[in-house]
Amino acid sequence: MNNFFKILLRYHYHILFFIIEIVAFILMVNHNSYQGSVYFGALSTVRGAVNEKVYAISKFFSTAQVNETLNAENVELRNQLASLPDSIAIDYGYTYSTAAVINASWNKSKNYLVINKGRRDSVGEDMGVCSGNKVVGIITKSSEHYSIVMPLINTKSRISGMIKNNRYFGSLQWDGADYRYSFLYDIPDHISINIGDTVITSGSSHIFPEGKILGVVDSIMRQESSFYKLKVKLATNYKYMGDVNIVSNNNYAEVKNLENEFLKDE
Repeated sequence: MNNFFKILLRYHYHILFFIIEIVAFILMVNHNSYQGSVYFGALSTVRGAVNEKVYAISKFFSTAQVNETLNAENVELRNQLASLPDSIAIDYGYTYSTAAVINASWNKSKNYLVINKGRRDSVGEDMGVCSGNKVVGIITKSSEHYSIVMPLINTKSRISGMIKNNRYFGSLQWDGADYRYSFLYDIPDHISINIGDTVITSGSSHIFPEGKILGVVDSIMRQESSFYKLKVKLATNYKYMGDVNIVSNNNYAEVKNLENEFLKDE
C-alpha cells in the first residue's frame, strides 16, 4: 500500500493531467455537434470493423463444423445406398468412412498424401480415396493410425478410366508435369470423343465402384498405333485437400483371390 501512495505522489501531476484530458474530451464531444459526430462516426467504424472480424471468425469455425457434419452424413447415406441390391445401387458392396488429410505434396514426381486413419480403423492397402464423388487416389501403405495415399498425380499411378458417354476405357497415367492434368491411353481412334466428355472409373479394378469422376477431356491426340491419347483435366484440386472419404470394397479379397487362382491355372 505504501508503494502505491509513493507512486501516486510521484506521478500525481501526470495522473491529474490525464484525468483533465479525459474530462475535457467528454465535454467537447457532448457539447459540440461537429466534434461529437466525428467521434461517434469513427467509433461506429471501428466497432463495425471489429464486429465484421468477429463474425468472419465465427463463420469460419461454424462452416468447418457444418462441413464435417455434412461429410459424415454423406458417408452415412453412401453406406445405406451400398446396402441396396446392385440392380438399384451402383456402389453395391462398397462402404465409406471419413478421414482428414494431414500432409500432402503436389509438386513432386511421386506425390503422396497422409491421412489420419490406419489399421486400427480397418483401413489398409488397395482401398480407394475420394473427395466427394471425385477420385483422389489409392492407399498403398498403412500403419496403426495413419495411411499413405498414392494420388493420381504420381508417376507410378495407374487407374482404369472410362469415357462416360461411350463406355470405352483405358489407362489413366500421369506424366509428372502439371498436377492439374493426366493422360488417358488406349482409347481406340475410331470412336467419337468430344472435348469436355467426362472420364469416370470403370470399376474393373475393384477398388472404386463405377462412376467416380476422374476428370474431363481437355484435348485429343492421335497416336500412331490407332489409339487416342487424351489429355484429362483432373477433377480433384490437389493444392487444396481437406476431408476425404475412404472407399472399401467388402468383396475385394474374395475377387482378387479368385482372379489369382484363375491366373495360376493358366
